[in-house]
Amino acid sequence: MIGIPYELSDSTERMCNQLSDSDYKRIGLPKDLTAYDALFAIIIGVLGTVITSSSSLRRFLDFIHSDANQKFPSTFLGKLLQHTGDAMDSANRRGNDGFTPFLHRLFGGHDIFAIGDENPFVIMLKQHGLIGIIFCIRHLIADTFSKEGLPLPFSSFLDFRNKEARLTNWIAELSKDAARGTKFTVVEAYSALFTLHAQDLGSLAVIDALLSAYCKVIGMQSEISKSQLRLIALAFTAEGSGLCGAIKSGGIPKLNIPVIVAFFKEMIHLIYLERCLTKEQWQEFQRICLEYEDVSESIDWLYKHTPTFTTVAEYSHYFETQNRNFLNAFNAKEA
Repeated sequence: MIGIPYELSDSTERMCNQLSDSDYKRIGLPKDLTAYDALFAIIIGVLGTVITSSSSLRRFLDFIHSDANQKFPSTFLGKLLQHTGDAMDSANRRGNDGFTPFLHRLFGGHDIFAIGDENPFVIMLKQHGLIGIIFCIRHLIADTFSKEGLPLPFSSFLDFRNKEARLTNWIAELSKDAARGTKFTVVEAYSALFTLHAQDLGSLAVIDALLSAYCKVIGMQSEISKSQLRLIALAFTAEGSGLCGAIKSGGIPKLNIPVIVAFFKEMIHLIYLERCLTKEQWQEFQRICLEYEDVSESIDWLYKHTPTFTTVAEYSHYFETQNRNFLNAFNAKEA
């Protein structure tokens, strides 16, 4: 994208008002979204909410994770994601404070940006050698299938020691505060607010796939219009997921982290697109302006040099002849 500001002069803005739909399509400038466009984006957003909030889908994915944690998995996905015995599940930053299964992924071995021996890739390299990198990726993917989910990146940097000098984490403490007065346990609150799930990633993938197909079917070429559609769908998924989660828990929203991140990224992308034209778009716009100016000048000349006639028939005949000649000349020029 070339940073040519989308700030046009008064004459250029007047030129934009004369552009036809085919001109907009040639340049790639956005036309206003239709009601059908917006409705389709909303439907996709609602579908994303259904995927994120489906209890049946969550139980199925958790079953796959549990099967993958067995010595002899019974399902294809369980065999593909098998991770029983991986050392990263027993990693523990708490040291002498004692290991606990409570939020064990948060307190060791699952933050890909962790420093030192608690980094999951370091742990798995020590256990399996170079192939440990593949095993680590497999394990992390499998954990997104679990009910608890995978800890957010950089979560290990939020460790601190409480009043009892015991190592804890700000995310764990926030989860405890969030769970008070709700139907959720601390682990459930933590899962809803601060982890990554396959359902969330799946909802984002479905949104992008359906929007891409829709834009191809209707021939939408404007990147701005595509971005606007994606923002609508992402907003409905993020808000719908949060609302459904709050209703189920009695107050704790379900944060679809991948969709929320994608929403803000798309918002920044749209702001940039609306402020700039690509170099190709600008050149195409200039060519169309020149075409319109040539036509306008020719029409002005035609009217200025049209003689007066005594009868309407004479005037009509002359005008039709000159107009036909002008159109033929213009078409020849275009060819």
